[in-house]
Amino acid sequence: MDESTLYISDVRPTPRKVWKKPIGSLSAQGLSPMKTKDCKETTDPYCVAKYEVKSGSGTRTITESFSPKWNEQYMWEVYDPCTVITIGVFDNCQTMEQKLIQE
Repeated sequence: MDESTLYISDVRPTPRKVWKKPIGSLSAQGLSPMKTKDCKETTDPYCVAKYEVKSGSGTRTITESFSPKWNEQYMWEVYDPCTVITIGVFDNCQTMEQKLIQE
C-alpha cells in the first residue's frame, strides 16, 4: 500500500544538507542601559546566534553603545528544514555574569 502524498510518516532530519547559507548579525538599536560607568548609563553589547542545541557563534563586543553595528557573518550546515535560530544580545560585564539584554 502506498503512502499518501499529504502525510509523511518519516519526519526525521535528512542525512544530507538542506542548505548552507550565511547568517549574520548586522546591528541592534535602542538597547537598554545595563550598568553605570563614570556617572552615566551604558552597555557593552555582543550578540550570540545559535540553532537548535548546537553552540552558537558570538560577535565581538562593541563598548559603550546602545546601537552597535557588528556586520559579522556565519556559515552553518543545516540538515533540518524546520531549524529554529535563536539570537540573543548580551551585555559584557567583566566583573559580573553576562546579562541578556534582548532575544
